[in-house]
Amino acid sequence: MRAGAAPSRGLEGGGCVGARRFGECRAPHSRGARRAALHSALAAILLCGALGYAQTAPAPAKPDPQQIARQFGPAFHPVARYAVLTADLISPGTDDAVVVATAENAQADEAAYHYKVVDPFGSYFGWDDPRQTAPFALNVDKPLFLLVVENWRAPARKFVIVNLPFEKLSLSHVPVKKGAVAAIAAEEISGAKSVVYWDGRKWRWKQEFE
Repeated sequence: MRAGAAPSRGLEGGGCVGARRFGECRAPHSRGARRAALHSALAAILLCGALGYAQTAPAPAKPDPQQIARQFGPAFHPVARYAVLTADLISPGTDDAVVVATAENAQADEAAYHYKVVDPFGSYFGWDDPRQTAPFALNVDKPLFLLVVENWRAPARKFVIVNLPFEKLSLSHVPVKKGAVAAIAAEEISGAKSVVYWDGRKWRWKQEFE
């Protein structure tokens, strides 16, 4: 080796000078390439996780009375001792919900929350305007109202039934020309029974006799 000449690196020194003749020299991966591969892998993992999270959660089996009441505005408060009733009450094939609630004024948020106040009990006796009959309930300590939501999973029409006398509620059926329709059965403290049902156009009240 001549004085002052730089020593050549062979295989032992980690260089490729000696290895080129055997075709064994390979260019090392750059840091940029490794970083890009790592980012791709992380992106794939995150995408899979996002797709799994984005899957539609199963719909609840039963409606939440608090959520139902919120659809009618802050004036209504569900009554815990009454269970939520669900049945095909209005449109065929829908699962409608009925929640018992209290309020100081059932008509307070009627326009803002797009519900309709109805009084099938008063209508039966000739009082067809709920604007006149709804205030009757204001004379009762904590009057009870029925909040009815058509298709509670994808709410459509909403009704507040006022002035219905009841202590207990359940589901029943009412015979009609084409068979029978689902109805809300009401029982008073005295034992008197009645039903409220949708006739295709409006809510109707009917006395039940044993």
